[in-house]
Amino acid sequence: MEKKSLSDTDLLVARQLYQRLYSKALPHAGEVALEDIEIASYNIDSNLDEFKNYGLGLKVIVIYSLETGNTQTGHTGKVLLNLPWQVLIEHEHADIDVLPKGSSVPDGYVLLRDEVNEFAGIKEYDADGAPKVIEGEQQYRFRDSDYVIVASEGKDSKLSSEPVFHFEGKSETFKMIYGDAVLFSDDAVVLSSPVDTNVIPDRFNSELDRVQVTTSRKVYLAPGSEVLLPKHAKHSVLAGAEGAVYLEFSTPSLDEADVFTDERVIR
Repeated sequence: MEKKSLSDTDLLVARQLYQRLYSKALPHAGEVALEDIEIASYNIDSNLDEFKNYGLGLKVIVIYSLETGNTQTGHTGKVLLNLPWQVLIEHEHADIDVLPKGSSVPDGYVLLRDEVNEFAGIKEYDADGAPKVIEGEQQYRFRDSDYVIVASEGKDSKLSSEPVFHFEGKSETFKMIYGDAVLFSDDAVVLSSPVDTNVIPDRFNSELDRVQVTTSRKVYLAPGSEVLLPKHAKHSVLAGAEGAVYLEFSTPSLDEADVFTDERVIR
């Protein structure tokens, strides 16, 4: 598969655009440093113009991880940023289980490497939530070559034996704080909103067909809108003309295990 990536110049400009958007949305939160803005280009964008169509900027606020036995618990908070008319590509968060090497794939599960391009394993993370890198080498807690790492295909899938480790699929709540957006998700639960989330403004009409999704429901989000996305909920976001900035409150993140509908994506 051909890999695409942004040039260093394009990455810098993208971070500057997100920095300005962050300041507009959170004028009293202090300036976010350029190096603290993570760029998710999904390896389908080769230049800045393409990235403005499909991509995401994010600032991690906190990642707290606690282990109980062989299960991870905790919470994560992020600021998610989409530029005007930019699309967060459709994906879902599944339960991930690490099984001993040589295990067969249980019913209702698939090998994660078959779902996630270039999946190499579950990464190790620093206390600030950044992937741990030592002497330029990404560190892995569970390498795919040493274990059988599987993702659940459905909400009711159950293992017949206890795994080496279990990562619960991420559930998350979005709170829109700036701009507006259309959320594509059949399973989203609207918690509260100052607007009718079922009415999509006409100004989005010319952009909706750009969003490649497998869902049918559209949810309009304006500042103050809050929605819950359970685990396994496929979702995509199309930002409006002013961009969109929304807060994410979630169970622990495992970005390398996100399952994207677009088979070209490398996260």
